[in-house]
Amino acid sequence: MPTCDGYELPLRLASLLHLVLFDVRHHLQAPNAFLREARRMLGPAGRLILFEPYISWTSYPIYGLLHHEPVAWRQAINRAESLPRPRDYYAAPGNATRLFFRYEIQGWPEGRQIFHAQGFSCFHYPFSGGYSKPAFYPAGWLEVLQRFEVALSL
Repeated sequence: MPTCDGYELPLRLASLLHLVLFDVRHHLQAPNAFLREARRMLGPAGRLILFEPYISWTSYPIYGLLHHEPVAWRQAINRAESLPRPRDYYAAPGNATRLFFRYEIQGWPEGRQIFHAQGFSCFHYPFSGGYSKPAFYPAGWLEVLQRFEVALSL
């Protein structure tokens, strides 16, 4: 599928069984506006599956000091049901942790159930430089870092 706007997805009503997002949610400035659009496209048994950064006590130093996007712990989460154009670049990797683990907005998401949320101390990804930056560690260290992160996880 070509690149598209998460607030205006070019799909038919109830045309999806699952909508899977990798590292997208923390770029959505108005999560309710996106959820409204996702609900429009998901069928009755449809699920939204998110893979997002979890900011733990072990990953915070990497996200907070070395990652190019602000964690945004104190930034207000936009609860609007729509987001007008123009839509500028937005990033707040801490928002998933705030919504799914700290429950900063009680009863969120409205009208939907969270089936499963699992945090794990993931710092190998931002320390890797992400999708576009050079890695801070040799590729051979990845497996060891992942095992270490599992040991530190919730």
